[in-house]
Amino acid sequence: MYIIIYLIVLAVVLFINHIIASMFYDIAERKGHHEKKYYWLSFWLGAVGYIMVAALPDLFARPQKEVAPVENSNAKSTEEKKEEIKEQSNLLDIFKTDN
Repeated sequence: MYIIIYLIVLAVVLFINHIIASMFYDIAERKGHHEKKYYWLSFWLGAVGYIMVAALPDLFARPQKEVAPVENSNAKSTEEKKEEIKEQSNLLDIFKTDN
């Protein structure tokens, strides 16, 4: 009786492992790696195979999305920064002469 339960559990585990390995093989194909070895590595090695497939380089050249430059409303010109530094140094000079 126990042998039947073990065989059923083994069959379920292998079936789930097959489904996951198939998904990772599909990921490898989308990255341009069409070898069946990525299915078998994912199937037999489990998490190590999944990590290896996830780390595969993408062989397809895809166009980069253009990012619009962000306009900084707090940006100050160099002249404004110099004036601000002078004002701060003048305030420091006032405190130095009072003591």
